[in-house]
Amino acid sequence: MLEDDDAIFIRQLVDYSEILLPVEACNRYELFNDDETKKFYAYELEGASPASWLTRAFLGSLRPFTLRVLDQDNNTLLEVVSPFRFYFHRIGVTSPDTGFLGTVERRFDLLNKLFFVFDANNKLLCKLKGPLWKPWTFDIVQNDKTFGSIKKSWSGSLKEVFTDADCFGVEFPQGANETEKRLLLAAVFLIDFVYFEENPGKNYLPNIRI
Repeated sequence: MLEDDDAIFIRQLVDYSEILLPVEACNRYELFNDDETKKFYAYELEGASPASWLTRAFLGSLRPFTLRVLDQDNNTLLEVVSPFRFYFHRIGVTSPDTGFLGTVERRFDLLNKLFFVFDANNKLLCKLKGPLWKPWTFDIVQNDKTFGSIKKSWSGSLKEVFTDADCFGVEFPQGANETEKRLLLAAVFLIDFVYFEENPGKNYLPNIRI
């Protein structure tokens, strides 16, 4: 489903309940390919019990979450599951057609915001490095060379004044296969939760196109 795509753009949908209530709403996103055709949408699953609301209220971006990415026919492309972690955040990524794809894990680094991407056999595929002097850019690094990037861009409206709705672009490394692209796409959602979930009105940038 991603084999012909060189880049995917992700736009978080605004939930105006966040203006009125100091509680994180379940995240929802629209995904477009590089010719701006809507391809997928993603949503965070909301639990039916009151505990789900309390988790979002008290844990915010630290909350555990399950997120699904669906195509235009409501077929699931990915399921992304993140358990509760105070710092070393981690997601497991699965797909209905191929099963378990791998993991994305946050690692400690003094000079970078750092994530490792592993395949289903726990083989390191690449690192995602966000230098402190480039707070909205995460380079996709293999063997110390940059082959792609994940970037956050300002939405171009006032919605971030009141909510934490974000826009991202992921430029896939040349030659990346379907599994690698799916894992990098899943990594965008983890990055959003970790770094941009609770920063309303603080993320102003000119529009960035990859």
